[in-house]
Amino acid sequence: MIITKIKNTKSGFTLIEVLVAVAIVSIISAIAMASFSQARAGARDKQRVADLAQIELAMRLYTAQYGESIDCQRGLKIDGDTTVVSIPSESDACNDGPQILAFLDSFLNAVPHDPKGPGNAEYYYYFDNDHTCAPYVDGAIVFAVRTETSTPNDEEAQCPASSANDDGGYYDEGTSNVYVRKIDFTDEI
Repeated sequence: MIITKIKNTKSGFTLIEVLVAVAIVSIISAIAMASFSQARAGARDKQRVADLAQIELAMRLYTAQYGESIDCQRGLKIDGDTTVVSIPSESDACNDGPQILAFLDSFLNAVPHDPKGPGNAEYYYYFDNDHTCAPYVDGAIVFAVRTETSTPNDEEAQCPASSANDDGGYYDEGTSNVYVRKIDFTDEI
C-alpha cells in the first residue's frame, strides 16, 4: 500500500492577522473622520463670515434708504425667520426689527440662518446698533456670529461683552470663538 502525504493547501488568515488589519483600518478611519469633521466646521465658519458680510451690506443699504437712526436699542437675533427676537429679551425692544428683517428678506431673498440650521440656541447672527466698541465711539454697529473654529479678528477684541449682557450671548467669559464686524454708519453716510 502506498501512503501519500496530502498537502494542506488551505490558505487563510490567522486571527491575529485579521485583528491587526481591523485595528489599522480603524485608526485610519478615525484620523480621516477627524479631518473631515474639522473641514466641515471650517466650511460652516466661512459661510457664517460670508453671510455676516452680506447682512452688513444689506444694513448699509437699509440705512441709506431709511436713515441712520435705527430704533433697536439692544440686539436683534437674525436666524432665518422674520419673527423679531431681541437679545436679551428683557432689554429694550427692537422696534425697527420687523422692518429690518423684511428688508433682509427682500434684499437677500431670505433672512439668513446659520449653516447648522435655524433655531439653534448657540449659532445665529446678531445685530446690535447700540454697542460700545473701544476705542471707537459708543453706538458702533456690531454684527457678530459665533464660530466653531478659531476665526480671530481685531474687532472681536475691541467689542467686549458689557455688564448688561447685551452682546447676544456670544461672549461666555472669553471662551467662545466669535467673529465680529463693526461699522459706524454715521461716518460713512
